[in-house]
Order: sequence, then C-alpha cells, then structure tokens
Amino acid sequence: MLEEIDLLVNKYGIKEIIFLDDNLILDKDRFIRILHGLIERDYGITWKSTSTAVYALDEELLQLMKQSGCYQLSLAIESGSEKTLRAMKKNHSINSIKLFALSILQKNYNLK
Repeated sequence: MLEEIDLLVNKYGIKEIIFLDDNLILDKDRFIRILHGLIERDYGITWKSTSTAVYALDEELLQLMKQSGCYQLSLAIESGSEKTLRAMKKNHSINSIKLFALSILQKNYNLK
C-alpha cells in the first residue's frame, strides 16, 4: 500500500487520501506498519477513514493515526440497537461506543 501512496504523492501530487476499506485496521500489525511508513515518509498529506471498526481502535492506534496525518474517522457502530449488537455477537454496547467516542474528543486527537 505504501508503494501505491508513493506513486500518488510523487507522480500526481495528491494532498489527501480517503481510505474506503472497511478492513483497513483489522490487521493491526499491518496497519501499524502503514502508519509508521506514512510517518517516516513525512508526505505532508492528510487522510481519513470510513467505516472504522470501533472495537479495533485503541490508544496506540489513535496516536499513530494522528501522527500520520489522520484528521477524521467515521466509526462503524454496526447498529444503534443493543438487541441487534448482541445478536451480531458484538463485544461492545451503545454506551461503550459513546464513551469511546467522547474519550477520542477529550484526549485532544483533533479528529472529527
């Protein structure tokens, strides 16, 4: 993926990337390598992600995401119904999602 971003930055001069991959962060080690690559390359670009899995995020990822140019997350909540979340065997609740989203805002990641 970093080689493709190299091409986009160097050949086309892009300034922003929108990741439309629902599974972008599910392989945490891979995602961390991508984030470190973005940081090391210091492209000066910004990026955002759609459908970011709430249960896969943690403090380490959020910090690296911010350092690598992330400015916006769209959290994939799956459902606004506790009953549906249980039926889907999700390990989070509506309340835990709200608390997590608030913690992102309070910890000054400057993410929308």
